[in-house]
Amino acid sequence: MSGSGATLWKFGSFAVVMALLTTCLFFIFGGYRSGPANGYSAVFKDTSQLKDGDTVRVAGVRVGTVDSVTLRSDNTVLVRFGADRLTALPDFMDLFREAEERVQAHHPRLRAEAIGYVEVWDDAERLGAEEVKLNACLGAARDGLGGIDLLVRPYDATEDPELWGTAYRWAERAASAGLGLTVHVGEFATTSIAAALRTPGLRRIGHGTHIADEPHLLDDLARSGVTLECSLTCNVVLGSAPTYEDHPIRKFVRHGIPVTLATDLPVHVCTTIGREYAIASILGFSTDDLRTCTRNAVAASFTTSTRRAALLDDLRRSAHK
Repeated sequence: MSGSGATLWKFGSFAVVMALLTTCLFFIFGGYRSGPANGYSAVFKDTSQLKDGDTVRVAGVRVGTVDSVTLRSDNTVLVRFGADRLTALPDFMDLFREAEERVQAHHPRLRAEAIGYVEVWDDAERLGAEEVKLNACLGAARDGLGGIDLLVRPYDATEDPELWGTAYRWAERAASAGLGLTVHVGEFATTSIAAALRTPGLRRIGHGTHIADEPHLLDDLARSGVTLECSLTCNVVLGSAPTYEDHPIRKFVRHGIPVTLATDLPVHVCTTIGREYAIASILGFSTDDLRTCTRNAVAASFTTSTRRAALLDDLRRSAHK
């Protein structure tokens, strides 16, 4: 392996660990929740004596109930089941730390932080369910939850002052509890970006691809000091950017906006954080540029000041190896 290739490989390995700092805990399915469930169906070759009324579990946690089991003409079985709305287990931070420790047994340098995912809806029932999740986040702040990822529905399509007013109140509550705040916005349109940038305590924006469409939005973001999470593969696969070459990440950097690299939906779009760094390298980002992306990620991470300082020190030392 050439010297430059070895350097990039070494840095990419370090970047994987750094990026995992901001691992998202998109809330664990709750044990029980009243109210309507979401309906799903699946076809199986073998249901192992599954019957109506049986409990549906994911990783041992109850998420719903089997509604019906139907034998089809091709001898497969159609299973219809209802999944309860997402909520949070009371001890989910304990579960998260246990998972972190298990991974550290194989990857000792890994450091992870959890964030909760909360949506604002123009629907009283859904909004009530989301506020339950918000309150769980506020309580979990004492146990080490790092922050929340906020999304206002309809996604990227509303400036409704009432909806954003709710988002601002929830953001203030989160900030008062010591939680960091990131907002999903600007992935597919510019409609909600200006409202999102007014969010109290905002530290990061997820995606924000279409901020590049409007010079005044670029200026507003640069002045805010908010860090932008760029998910190159996800943005291309989902149509937020037409191609990797057309992604506005370089425009953001030129505008003085702190940029990080992220995966967003790694399983869905078949990527890894190492692959995202490799793609950025192909797009012309130097090793120093990539190291700056990692430094931005650590600086904007939702973690303790002690852990952040240690990670920044680790990054500085890696630059001199």
